[in-house]
Amino acid sequence: MAALCNGYDCAALKKLSDLIITTDKPSWAIARDDGLQQNWNHIDLIEVAPGQASLKVYGGRMGAPKMQDLPIDPSASIAPSQREMMRLYCHNDLDVTARLYRALEKQINLRSEMSRQYGMDLRSKSDAQIAETVIKSELTKITGAPTVPRHWPVATLFAIPTPA
Repeated sequence: MAALCNGYDCAALKKLSDLIITTDKPSWAIARDDGLQQNWNHIDLIEVAPGQASLKVYGGRMGAPKMQDLPIDPSASIAPSQREMMRLYCHNDLDVTARLYRALEKQINLRSEMSRQYGMDLRSKSDAQIAETVIKSELTKITGAPTVPRHWPVATLFAIPTPA
């Protein structure tokens, strides 16, 4: 939406869309790399949902009444005669997304509450990312210094002290 509001034409919008679909980068990172303003109030459901599957897979797991693949080649232009078919496809994806949101509402509410408690937006983070972010933040508060992960050479042996 930010790209559209910034006057991107159809070709530029398609390029951004393709990057979101074909890379492992989250949409906010692609937008940042393209110089787009990112004051978005959103939740990335893919991070909240377990297993990092596709929307179609989540739809199947939830028993969605319809699962549909893109009805045209992703690189094709949409012909005027295909517009209604594409609208129906997009509506179905929105329905499945809404169903997924409702299925994850408990987890989303927990993330919203934790965001308020810790003063940072945790809504689009996986469980592991939340743990890492909160632990780093709390350690920084305690020590007064930013927490930086240590990197150890491969095959480093660590000795566990035995109790005396």
